[in-house]
Amino acid sequence: MQGQHTFKNHSSLINMNDFVPFNHFLCKVDRILKLSFVREMTADSYKLGRGRPSIDPEIFFRIVLVGYFYNISSDRQLIEEINYNLAYRLFCKIALDQKVPDHSSLTRIRDRFGLETIKKFFISIIKICESHGLVTGKSLMVDATLMNANAAITSLKVREGICLAEKSSRKITNKTHISVTDPDASLAYKAGAAQSLKYKTHLTLDRTHRIIVDCHVTTGCKHESQCYLQRLDHIEQQFNWKIEDITADRAYGSSVNLQAIKDKGWQSYIPLFNRDTGTNVPEDFIYDELLNHYICPQGKYLKLNSSQTAEALTYRAKKSECQVCSIKDVCLSATNQPMKVLRPHFHHKLFQEIQRRMKTSHFIAVMEERFWKIENIIAEAKNRHGLKKAKYRGLSKVQIQAYFVASVQNIKRLIAAIFFVKCAVIFHLHKYHIKFYIV
Repeated sequence: MQGQHTFKNHSSLINMNDFVPFNHFLCKVDRILKLSFVREMTADSYKLGRGRPSIDPEIFFRIVLVGYFYNISSDRQLIEEINYNLAYRLFCKIALDQKVPDHSSLTRIRDRFGLETIKKFFISIIKICESHGLVTGKSLMVDATLMNANAAITSLKVREGICLAEKSSRKITNKTHISVTDPDASLAYKAGAAQSLKYKTHLTLDRTHRIIVDCHVTTGCKHESQCYLQRLDHIEQQFNWKIEDITADRAYGSSVNLQAIKDKGWQSYIPLFNRDTGTNVPEDFIYDELLNHYICPQGKYLKLNSSQTAEALTYRAKKSECQVCSIKDVCLSATNQPMKVLRPHFHHKLFQEIQRRMKTSHFIAVMEERFWKIENIIAEAKNRHGLKKAKYRGLSKVQIQAYFVASVQNIKRLIAAIFFVKCAVIFHLHKYHIKFYIV
């Protein structure tokens, strides 16, 4: 049965409001964010009228938020600090003469709610931000970051059915080995760091006020570009938004992804994965769409050849024409071939368009904006809110951690935006000598 907590601050020997500053961050959160909605959100997890009353779900969410706000990774340490920290107690609505829940209760409640309930909480925070005008859903930024799994590399064992060669030639890979501690974690390599077991969090945020609108956790070896198109479609369906443009780094700049974004009618601010991609065709070679061939600067034709690769076509000039050409020493010197050969990528036109856009001042400005917006959000999540290392084991539990980290970051953006507006109004009133009262 779902319990409901009653908070009576004045029943204690002291009033905690007298000791916690009015402008304390948690006090601001408490005044702005009404968490009573979680009772209705979690009602399906309890049987009405049966069993003992549980810990109030609102108390659970308040306790967990304190842990993520202040990067307290241990449930035991979190309960201990709430027990003696007046600001934490006041935010969690636990009076001095009331007992703080046991740390083991947090695990049981988290397992009872499961991933879907925590996802609903994350989405609810996004919708609250949207109601305050902090989210438009039109301009999104995408990036991903690795997080250390809660498992050592020594936990890797050979997969069943894998027969390795002699010990000297063994290689530890995700295909041959699996962690017995956390089978969902995988080996991932990052330049400058030792190989270890990882998860990867794929973040999508609204460009306007840096509100995180999606945080999807995968195994560490999954590449960024493999799932972000599906996540963007998921975001559109989840919130009924109409995406207009996408910003990301060059890891997402593959031909398939860029073409898919163009087909959807979205504008992309994504550099090419390789700056030289599709540049085999010199600028002074003209393509004739009607005849489907290229014309060289000397007016000779390069016709489509039957040989082609999985990604490019092949156009060849006639050997007899190239050998008597007046500029053959310049034209053929780089290739050392008897005739000129062009191998334009299937998406050559798209690449040329993006290469032109990459040189514009607006594209460069958006790339600089991406760096301090989403890179800063990722750094904040890892250094201040515990996304650097998984607290739990298993993909679903690590996803819960990511949802809570993203939620507290969104709450911080919400509080900052609301109090900025309030301060601006107060300054305006003070300028014209109008009396005001802070609520």
